[in-house]
Amino acid sequence: MSAAWHEALFRRCRSCQGLGLTDAASPHGSAVQCPECEGTGYVPTPELRALLIAGNDLITPLSREAAAIAASLSELSHRVDNAAYQLHAALDSISRRLRTCLP
Repeated sequence: MSAAWHEALFRRCRSCQGLGLTDAASPHGSAVQCPECEGTGYVPTPELRALLIAGNDLITPLSREAAAIAASLSELSHRVDNAAYQLHAALDSISRRLRTCLP
């Protein structure tokens, strides 16, 4: 990503001044990863954050719908398997009956 693109999409983290670490010490005495930027030193600009939220608002319902479709397909597959099993059993029964009728 070019520097111009990076500057347009991200800003330096104010919490850690772009270092990616906080002054808060871990139990071991070392600096810890900045929770705001997750250690990258940069956070999305408000505009990029708005786009990410809008995208998430579009994707989340689609994900739910996809999950519902997958569940429906799973149920349909189960029903087809049941029907195939019943059909096989019925054909097997008919076949046995026909064998008893043949000389």
